Formats: sequence, structure tokens, C-alpha cells
Amino acid sequence: MNRFFLISPFILQTLIWPGTRFLLKFFGHFEVKGLEHLANVSTENGVIFASNHTSELDPILLPAGLPFLSRFMPIFYTSREKKFYDTSGILQLIYGGFIFQLWGAHRVLVGKKDYEKSLANHVKIVEAGKSVFVFPEGGVTHDGSIQPARGGVAYLAERTGAPVIPVGISGAHKIKFSDFFLGRRHIKITFGAAVSVEELRENVARGTDTSVEAQGNIYKEEAEYIMKKVRILI
Repeated sequence: MNRFFLISPFILQTLIWPGTRFLLKFFGHFEVKGLEHLANVSTENGVIFASNHTSELDPILLPAGLPFLSRFMPIFYTSREKKFYDTSGILQLIYGGFIFQLWGAHRVLVGKKDYEKSLANHVKIVEAGKSVFVFPEGGVTHDGSIQPARGGVAYLAERTGAPVIPVGISGAHKIKFSDFFLGRRHIKITFGAAVSVEELRENVARGTDTSVEAQGNIYKEEAEYIMKKVRILI
């Protein structure tokens, strides 16, 4: 992976942190809870943040919710391939392309039916001791409720041994510019206690079937376990 795209997110996310934090606090009544859960989390082997996906604002909320120059920064993201955003209007100039990479978003290769290939970029990022932010639902919720989880987040944890930190976001679903700048929303982000790979394995049953399909089902069940932790935080 190009080293430049490992450094640029730290620069950009650090530069916009003061302004973003101010705007969120002033207009969005931004509230951050659960930072005490991060105190004893080691970043040596990387960290995975897993959150519900309420709006396009979510990727900004996580770095804004962390302290300035946090040891968990920069945050890296999963994104779809560029063609996925072809119907996103003017936003397609940002989504999935060079600017996205500058910010820290790297593609998940869809349709491979193989987590090792789909998440190859993110495995390398986590193994480099970085933080990855994952939305296990795979997209923004339409009705505000948490959608079924996909197994990628569990695979990433199992593959790298990194802890998963559940994150609950509320107050941003279907937010409009007018809602935000008129102070109509109270946006909150809550960090939960880290979930280790050992905890996932203790709470998700494993049978004797070692097929790829069976392992995929285990990853999905582990992802659902993580999302149960997220639900508690909302």
C-alpha cells in the first residue's frame, strides 16, 4: 500500500479536527460518552471501530469524538468501489476516488466471495497498527433501525487479532443542513468496551463443519454479536 495514503489521513483529520469539533458542539449539541473505555485499549496490533451507520456524517463523527491528536488517529475507512457512487450526483467526485483515499477510505472489493481478497487493504492497515472504522451493516440505514450485519468486521478481527470497539451513533439519521445549522439535532457518539477475539469465540458457537460457508456464517454471527453491543450504546 502506498505510504502516502497512510500519512495523508493523519494530516487532514488533524487539520479539520478543531473546526469540526466546534461546529458539532455549537450546532449539533455534540456529546461524546464512553471515552473511559478506550483508556486501556492497546493500539499495538491495530484497532477496529464498529458502528451503526445512520448518515453520511458518521465517518466525520468518530475522529471528532476522539481527543485531539488521539493515539487512535488517523482513522481509516472501508468504501465501495468507485462505480458504486456513479449515481451519487456531485458527491461522486469525492466518493470512492482520490479524495476519499486522502481522507483514509480504502476500497472493499465486492463480489469476490472471499474476505481475504475483499479486505486485503484493511488487513494490511490493521496489521500496521492503525485504526479502521467499519459499518457492519454495509450501508446507511433507511429507517433508523440497525440492519443485519455482514461478517467482514468479524473476519477482520479474527484475521488480525485486533480488538473491536463498539460505537453507537444517534441524532444524525436523515439529518438536513437546516436541522444542523438551526440546532435541531442532538448528536451523540458513545464508545463501548472493547470486544476481543476471545470474547467473540466464547459467545458464538462453533460446530464441526469447517467449510467456507460454515465459517462465513460464524463471521456473520460474530458480527451480530458486535452489533448487539452497539445497540446498547444508542
